[in-house]
Amino acid sequence: MPIAKRSALIKDIEGWIFREGCHQARVWNAKGYKFGKLALNASGPSLSHQYVAGHLSTAIHQSACPPELLEIEISESFETYNLELGLSEVTMIRGLGVSLSLDDYGTAYSSLKMLAQMPLNKLKIDRSLVNDIGKDAKADALVTATIGLAKLLGYTSIAEGVETKQQAKFCGKQVVTACKGFYTEGRCPQKSLRIFI
Repeated sequence: MPIAKRSALIKDIEGWIFREGCHQARVWNAKGYKFGKLALNASGPSLSHQYVAGHLSTAIHQSACPPELLEIEISESFETYNLELGLSEVTMIRGLGVSLSLDDYGTAYSSLKMLAQMPLNKLKIDRSLVNDIGKDAKADALVTATIGLAKLLGYTSIAEGVETKQQAKFCGKQVVTACKGFYTEGRCPQKSLRIFI
């Protein structure tokens, strides 16, 4: 993927991924499967070169996939590319009726201004922040502040990399919307998502 992102290959790869993803989401939906949303990744170069909305629009129309079944995950590092063009592309994606999530938040790329400008649905807190919960009061404060910021901006927050009971309890107490990780508390290991209300 790193090689593809540095070349024109990423355009064709993401186009194929979107077509296949839309087709599969429509099939699952038609069969009555309750899968929530199918998340598809978009790369920073594609956002800044404005490939994503066009590919996604074509895939949605060709497959007759309801756009509300889809979510585009954007890596926080997309800000290191052409931010202005990337934000324009993100706005067009939201205009298609597709949800947006910012992945890996807390890995030192995002500015608060950029975060406020994006029409996001979800903010995914990077595992590097979650990992230090309970080990360091400052880490606890950062996660708490990030969850609070997401709430104030109207975004759903998801804590990634939840591996321990202490982390799960902390995130639940902070009213994070969901946790993603391998902590299961007696559940089967395949059940990697825990929802807190």
